[in-house]
Amino acid sequence: MISANQKYKASNSELPFKEWLKTEQKDGKLLDFSEKKDKTKDRTEIIKSNNKNNNLIHILGLASVGFLFYGLTRNWKWTMNIRLDIGKSPKKVFVQIRTNFNQKVFIGLRDYNNNKTYYTKRYAFIDGVEKFFILMPQCPDTGELIIFNSDSMQGLDSNFKIDEIRVENYDIPPHTFSKKTSSFLRFAQEFCKQCSYLDYSKEGVKYKSKNEKFTIDLMTNVLSSSGSYLPTPARISQLNGKMEVSYMQFLEYTVPMRMAILLHEYSHFYVNKVPRSEIEADINGLGIYLKLGYPSIDIFNVFLKVFKVSPSMENKDRFQTLEKFVKENRVSYE
Repeated sequence: MISANQKYKASNSELPFKEWLKTEQKDGKLLDFSEKKDKTKDRTEIIKSNNKNNNLIHILGLASVGFLFYGLTRNWKWTMNIRLDIGKSPKKVFVQIRTNFNQKVFIGLRDYNNNKTYYTKRYAFIDGVEKFFILMPQCPDTGELIIFNSDSMQGLDSNFKIDEIRVENYDIPPHTFSKKTSSFLRFAQEFCKQCSYLDYSKEGVKYKSKNEKFTIDLMTNVLSSSGSYLPTPARISQLNGKMEVSYMQFLEYTVPMRMAILLHEYSHFYVNKVPRSEIEADINGLGIYLKLGYPSIDIFNVFLKVFKVSPSMENKDRFQTLEKFVKENRVSYE
């Protein structure tokens, strides 16, 4: 199946696109928008709720809305927004999507009441059926699932269906951390959840843990000692353990991606035997991250994003090392 735009180009018509589109719809060659509305009813009926946890799924409706996912160009796309009553305890969300032909489908899950806070952003090329498992050791009371495809069909057809959505309890095996690490985790998790709405400045707005043992300066961007821009999302002082975080980069990240970065920085100063070792900080940070039940896909997303702006053989080796570690230690059903 090809898009209306592709058909228009292939037709070599001299008519403007809108007039050509109306003609095609009138002749029955393309779906009319009114027919699209009728199909939305069928689309909502195929969505099933898992009643085990009494989690209600509310269809908010379809809208022709553009979203920016990691550098993608804003385009008009058919988007499905689905409200999920999740609750505060850890949850895993299962989503099964079906397509009639190969296409790129994006899926995001954000806080319904704080829509700049995302818990997952991902995509897959789907030709048939694809299953998504979204692991949330941290989750909002109410979430919003956002699904759209890259081939908008000019708003005439969504070209994907949701077979099933389930929200289930996520049982994370208990792990014992040191008192120091446990204290940092409480601070870091709260920071990552609220980060999109916190004050920041060029010089940095200071945030401290309740016991005042840990400090994060939230800056517009991380700067060098001379005041020039640094592409890193965060760094930690080797003198006092104070962290500096780039608001502009963290704003783009999911909550798990933020945690992966903070745990890497924490490991440099508080866990590593060799404080300046990047690979040791990678492994120590990831060890904590995976024990907490966070999803491995966000590890790959955030490190690839960081390494992309600083390509080197060292970073290539780091990625291969962390990839091996994650595959050996992640949860089996992810």
